[in-house]
Amino acid sequence: GGASTELLDECRQRGLIEYDDEWVWYRHELVRTAMCDSLTITQRRHLNKVILRELIAQRADVARIVHHAPEAAEDTHIAQYAPAAARQASSAASHREAIAHYRLAATYSTGTSDEERAALLSDYAVECYLANEVSEALDTSEEALELWAKLGAAERQGDLLRWQSRFHWWLGQVAAAEKTGKAAVELLEAVPDASGLAMAYSTMSQLAMLAQ
Repeated sequence: GGASTELLDECRQRGLIEYDDEWVWYRHELVRTAMCDSLTITQRRHLNKVILRELIAQRADVARIVHHAPEAAEDTHIAQYAPAAARQASSAASHREAIAHYRLAATYSTGTSDEERAALLSDYAVECYLANEVSEALDTSEEALELWAKLGAAERQGDLLRWQSRFHWWLGQVAAAEKTGKAAVELLEAVPDASGLAMAYSTMSQLAMLAQ
């Protein structure tokens, strides 16, 4: 309405914001930080809820939705959108951003099925490795492996064991790298037409080459 436009114009004249027909944004991060610091916890939560509802209604970018969901204390929306935001960041090679989203997803997606959680944690572990957070990758992969074993998903289990072999090697754990690499090969050899078997052989050949 007119009053809202007048207020926006006033804020723009003061050098605080910019806006167009769809969005309003702060001109500088310092302004945004000062505004956030001036709000009470209750005010921040309410405003983030309002923004979150609008973003979801407009089918905005999932990363923007996930940015506001924790501030709005909307656990359900974190669980719903964080995995997609993580995979979107990963596909753009934004590994640090992807890990941040995966951490949220892993924390708030405990109510999903074992298969969905195993897939999420597997992707999370690989992302950690790509960002050189290898200890976190190894820790995350352990729960995923337990879930794949529980589900009887030998091919997914074997593929993740292959990745674990790589994690162990990067951490200087050569014996563990060889053990998990061999376990991956054994599992995948028993699966007809396993797509990851060649990669498991490749992992073992790399270990042999590195050991001369």
